[in-house]
Amino acid sequence: MAKIENNVDLKQYNTYRIGGKADYFVAAENKQDLIDAFNFAKDKGIPYATLGKGSNVVVSSEGFRGLVIVNKYKEVKIEDHGIWVASGTSISALTAFTKDKGLSGLEFLSGVPGSFGGAIIGNAGCFGGVLSDVILSVEFIGEDGKLTTLPKDKLGFSYRESAFKKSIKGIITGANIKLRQLSPEKVDRKVSEILNQRKAKDPKGKTCGSFFKNIPEAKATSKILGEIEVRGIDGNIPTGKLIDETGCKGLKVGGAEVSTYNAGFIINTGNASPEDIKTLAEEVKKRVFDRFGVELEEEVRYL
Repeated sequence: MAKIENNVDLKQYNTYRIGGKADYFVAAENKQDLIDAFNFAKDKGIPYATLGKGSNVVVSSEGFRGLVIVNKYKEVKIEDHGIWVASGTSISALTAFTKDKGLSGLEFLSGVPGSFGGAIIGNAGCFGGVLSDVILSVEFIGEDGKLTTLPKDKLGFSYRESAFKKSIKGIITGANIKLRQLSPEKVDRKVSEILNQRKAKDPKGKTCGSFFKNIPEAKATSKILGEIEVRGIDGNIPTGKLIDETGCKGLKVGGAEVSTYNAGFIINTGNASPEDIKTLAEEVKKRVFDRFGVELEEEVRYL
């Protein structure tokens, strides 16, 4: 079993570089480490939280009163029934592998800073692609501590959602995915196009990625539909546009700031506290609700 540590500072394990300490901490290098960590938390009767690259998370100043598992289980291999990807594999490593092999279907994730497991939980998507389109099945450690595999249609995938956010409790160990064979050159061109688009829209600095979910047209209020003409590639209404329209660009609370480059991002300008970020997010939500009558939903999770 991997070493369990005590009182580990979590700042270095999230992209905002903020937060307190975890009572217990373990870096899981393989599938067995993940199983052992799960059983450690279960035996002690303490909560656990899993981190990959630490994007899409705001760690509180109080830290975490339980076990934090940093998932470093990395593996990508081609099998007869698809491609196996371990949950701790970085998106950058995965897209580099698929580009090298001439496998198409994940180009839309190019430049995403997170891990594969986190992408599954949030059903990551951008630039017209979504992860659930290529997933065949997902393996995870269930509440009984045993490995379970479920097919895609049992996992409740929808926009930025999966059953792992709601009904399924456990730790994702990996997934089988299905991609299309193209030449490495064609995949490389698609990757380059996505990276250029991402460079044009994503701000620099310490962020967790897009802070709020975009809004499907079906859930938009008449005020939004009447005033906002911009649509994303997926047809959704960009939250950043709503935030911009409420005058929140550049709004600050302490060291946290709504990006002046893309209002869908909240930046740690250098000394933001978790409370600064959460307070700023709540103010943004309030202003958008007051103006457009819609409640923004966070993509991030508060730990």
